[in-house]
Amino acid sequence: EMNSSDQDEKRYDPHDATLISDDDDEDQGLRAEMSCGHAVTPQSLTGWCRSLLDQGQYKFKCPAFDEDTQEICGAVWPYREVRRLADLSVEEMEYFEETIARLAAAEYQEFREVSVSNFRSVFTLTVLLKTSCLPLTVPWV
Repeated sequence: EMNSSDQDEKRYDPHDATLISDDDDEDQGLRAEMSCGHAVTPQSLTGWCRSLLDQGQYKFKCPAFDEDTQEICGAVWPYREVRRLADLSVEEMEYFEETIARLAAAEYQEFREVSVSNFRSVFTLTVLLKTSCLPLTVPWV
């Protein structure tokens, strides 16, 4: 179980050249730019991705809203990028990775069951069609 003190201690290294400073918002401080171009703090990134996992979603999608297009970005962030830029603790990494594995396995199992079920239905239908199309022999004619 993760504790909230992990969230309070997250800070980016101010000497990291890949980070951008948000001078307009002193409370936010340094932000990291994600692969889609949107900026995040480690706390906001961890919180967002954890909320997605808690909802059963293991694909991390950017929630940024584009004022020009009136659409949500929706870019999928690779877990490696999330892990690095969210500055995940060991406990958080374990939680994220175990949850991702469990959700992905459940989705794969569901996909397999649907595929097998569809195969059985098609196979059964094919057998029925082939057997019901046999020529009829009427003994009284």
